[in-house]
Amino acid sequence: MSKAQHVGKKIKLLIRNEEKRKIQKNLTSPDPKTFWTLVKSLMGKKSTQLWEIKENGQSLIDKKIIAESFAAFFLAKVNNLKSMIPEMDVATPPPTAPNITIPEIAKAAKKLKNKKCSGPDGIPLIIIKDIGKYAPSLLLSIMNDFAKNGLPRYHKISKVIPLLKKGDPQDMKNYRPISNLSSIGKLFEKIILQRLDLELKDAEGDFQHAYRSKHSTTSALLEFQNAISKCLDDKLCVAAYSMDLSAAFDMLRPDIFSNFINSTTASNNLKFALTNFLLGRGFYVQIDDEMSGILDMPIGCAQGSILGPKLFTLYLSELRKHIDGDLVSYADDSYVVISAKTIE
Repeated sequence: MSKAQHVGKKIKLLIRNEEKRKIQKNLTSPDPKTFWTLVKSLMGKKSTQLWEIKENGQSLIDKKIIAESFAAFFLAKVNNLKSMIPEMDVATPPPTAPNITIPEIAKAAKKLKNKKCSGPDGIPLIIIKDIGKYAPSLLLSIMNDFAKNGLPRYHKISKVIPLLKKGDPQDMKNYRPISNLSSIGKLFEKIILQRLDLELKDAEGDFQHAYRSKHSTTSALLEFQNAISKCLDDKLCVAAYSMDLSAAFDMLRPDIFSNFINSTTASNNLKFALTNFLLGRGFYVQIDDEMSGILDMPIGCAQGSILGPKLFTLYLSELRKHIDGDLVSYADDSYVVISAKTIE
């Protein structure tokens, strides 16, 4: 063993011993808050830092008020478009319900992440994963009920945790709403995603490089570079511009998506499941143990959902029809290469 490897092993051992010491100390602490902070940490629940948020020039430090302010802020971002969106009825269940099978449940559960966090249902995802892997028959009737009647409203409520993207932590505009959803609902999402990948393979378009197997920012960059090189090889003048959609997931309109999915070859059962998933959603914001009230979300696709990325890329799949030039996209970032014989 080299000297560097020997030192590395000693460092890892010291770190493990220190972690063990801290856990033993906190377990025997007379302070209940210290004990439960440790329990949450071991379960994968991270405590949100106490923010001070500025709203209309005033500082907010009460976590309940901060939660309500964030909820109102996130909803206001999409309310400007609300008046432009036709009211949609609840999706009508198909005449015959799909038959979700035990192997489907087991396969979907196997692909779930080993997370100890939970959504509004309070059930850690890892528990649903283990049940689905080792006793999928216990979930069979629940999954088939969701497929037949739609996902219940309870499982469409998102627990939103504001995540700082960049900039001033006191400015709400610098936060992204990250949703924690029910664990049972996530298993159903994974099953629907499996069927979606089978029925509408590559429907998101060959210009989209996000959330696709064997695609990445690298493949997007190479395609962008190739589009420019091809124009230069043809002795053409080239210009390129980029488009970044603001709050893109929050702007997904269920009516437009429904029109798109109904025009595809997807089965009626799948069309119903996808449309139903987007309708009747709601959310609340949680800051530590304080929660806002539940608000309806008429548009948008929850960030943090399993189906979300796929539905979003399908939503943008017809973008190429409206663009002149070569289009390369990675999620909501798109680049367009245009060319002509002259600069003008």
